Amino acid sequence: MHHDISDNSSFNHWSVIQLILDLASPQASIKREIEVTSSKTLTMFQENISLSSNSKLRAAFLGKASVALASGALPLLKDFLDGILVVCLPNLRSEIQELVNTLDLGDITTIVQGDHPIPTENSLAAGKKLLELVGSLEARDVLLMFISGGGSAMVEALKDGLSLTDVQLMNHVLLKSGASIYEINALRKHVSTIKGGQLAARCRGRIEALLVSDVPNDDPSVIASGLTAPDPTTFRDCHVIIKKYHLDEHPNFPRSIVQFIEENIDNQCLETPKMLENTHNHILVSPATVKELVEREMEKNEYHQFPHRLTLDQPVEQASSAIVDLIHAVSKNNTDKPIMIVANGEPLVMVRGDGKGGRCSELALRVLREIASKPSILERFDDLALIFLATDGKDG
Repeated sequence: MHHDISDNSSFNHWSVIQLILDLASPQASIKREIEVTSSKTLTMFQENISLSSNSKLRAAFLGKASVALASGALPLLKDFLDGILVVCLPNLRSEIQELVNTLDLGDITTIVQGDHPIPTENSLAAGKKLLELVGSLEARDVLLMFISGGGSAMVEALKDGLSLTDVQLMNHVLLKSGASIYEINALRKHVSTIKGGQLAARCRGRIEALLVSDVPNDDPSVIASGLTAPDPTTFRDCHVIIKKYHLDEHPNFPRSIVQFIEENIDNQCLETPKMLENTHNHILVSPATVKELVEREMEKNEYHQFPHRLTLDQPVEQASSAIVDLIHAVSKNNTDKPIMIVANGEPLVMVRGDGKGGRCSELALRVLREIASKPSILERFDDLALIFLATDGKDG
């Protein structure tokens, strides 16, 4: 990995962007956290995983970044694996098929398509394959699950009596309801038979889940609706959410789901698991981990880290003003070193009219507009670069 940042006198903004992209890639993250230490031992997150002579190691890749994750993990693990499942977006099937063929893993690999952001019949088929894989494991076996954002829609299996149309309508309404991701996921988990730790509860073997986080606080119970994490929410919480957002009065919210939640408020048999003993969840990469890695790398190259508490997890108007205030504070700093500031998060944007773009572009434009209205800030800088990066998650 080469980054042209060793010479601070020729500070290259593009080299910083490349540094961030390199450190954030699933391939680099896997190399940092997984090591083959012997023919029967893997080291993951500084923990040894020893495989007995009669145990099997299988791997599943789920979510929008499944292909990127597989491209990093399969070359490293190909001699260990007894079975592979990849759930990919339809337009990436040929890419993963080419990788599998190149590594000569076709005999042990199943590739299925899942859809996003709303689950479809493809998602149900992918969920069936995932359940088959988990059901095939014995107590002595290990399953590595590489999970990224989007897995909630791409893989699904539903509770008896609920239809795919019900869940599709539920998701459409929830995504526009103003409910938080925690509230949306609570309902998603309780209409599913795999979300909210229910998949892991069905597994007799050991699960090591490696998660690409796209959620605040890197909560494993939220990423892809927590396939491998205990669920703190309940049917009763779901009922409160339905009432809070008047979903039971919404013309497009399925009455069947309202009735299902109401009928099972105290049904412990259908409740999601609150504890899992066979599963370990690891954050493979997230905006927070990338921020830390970038800061560490820049410090090695003698960049000054200006202290701040900036987070972008706030309304975009407030986030943009906070960035400009921080730039103003930096302009008064007397250090001779170049200064690097890294912040992460997801600004909240209210969609109005037929505008184009997304959170990142709106934040960038708001910051530029505020700076343009305060030209005195720029007079204190010999050089100033503002870098705004976002991803739809398909690259990991």
